[in-house]
Amino acid sequence: MRTTLALTLAALGAPALAQTTATWINPAGGSFGNPANWSTNAVPGPQDTARVDLPGTYTITLDADRAIDTLIIAAGQPTLDLDTRTLTTRIRQDAGLARITNGTTRGRLDMNGGNLVIEPSAACRSALLTQTGAGIYLTGTSQLTVRGLLSHTFPGDYGHLTVDPAASIRIENNATVNAYYVNVYGVMQLLGGNLYYDTLDTYGFIVAEGGTIGGTLQVSLRHGTRLTVGERIPLITRGNSPISGAFDEVIIPSGNDIPGYVLQLSITPDEVALDVLGAPCVIDFNHDGDHATDQDIEDFFACLGGRCCPTCSSADFNGDGDTGTDQDIEAFFRVLGGGNC
Repeated sequence: MRTTLALTLAALGAPALAQTTATWINPAGGSFGNPANWSTNAVPGPQDTARVDLPGTYTITLDADRAIDTLIIAAGQPTLDLDTRTLTTRIRQDAGLARITNGTTRGRLDMNGGNLVIEPSAACRSALLTQTGAGIYLTGTSQLTVRGLLSHTFPGDYGHLTVDPAASIRIENNATVNAYYVNVYGVMQLLGGNLYYDTLDTYGFIVAEGGTIGGTLQVSLRHGTRLTVGERIPLITRGNSPISGAFDEVIIPSGNDIPGYVLQLSITPDEVALDVLGAPCVIDFNHDGDHATDQDIEDFFACLGGRCCPTCSSADFNGDGDTGTDQDIEAFFRVLGGGNC
């Protein structure tokens, strides 16, 4: 009972700060830091919500690095000019045609409707420790155009980019989108932009009518990912029209990154995919450039005993996830004798 009372008193002794919603009221635009531009006659702070819903075209200019709880865009055609500064907030767009330019936002991005353009001079980074969650989520009929940078940057929270069935994202020339999990159920147009993501957590991309693939495709595999020879990993799937275009550059893991496997990109009118092939069977266990030497054999058995050299491959020689088993030893000597991997 005394413990419960102590906790209750502690809670009563630290009242939460009230959250205020401040609405933008200047149709001509102006400084974010001018109290007269807000319905509360006060500049929104870290616990507050800023709401932008005036009709018409206007520019709100950030006067300093600022943090607010949430920025809601609900109407109009506002431009958020960050003036080379940083706004830390969760952005929620419900309607309107908005632009972000000339600086950085840090926080979750939720689009429930409307159109948002991230201009070339802007960077929207979804990492934010002080808000609930992080990531980039497009729902409803929202449309996002990326001409600058859209990125998830907090390594402890694997960032999602999710596009729901009626929503769409357009990645234009020289733009970059960077996320860990990319789930696209709606439309993604790759128009020469750069897309970085974890391939094995995607559900495939649908390319919009008239859209083309292009730019740089970079593929990475998470540590511990298991591959199967003969497997096909879909990256981009067609919509109602065939896939067209080509990537300027493709960066995929090499044999040094995934011993025993080769990844080969396949582009057809129906899909872009990675084919998993078996690598040529050679034994250079210690990676010294010499194949099937006594030193390779000695280092393999040392690794079986838990004393792997810094450059040695894993004692999971057959790549089945079990390390140092009889099957690993059998596979090692089979390849040593010229057999299959």
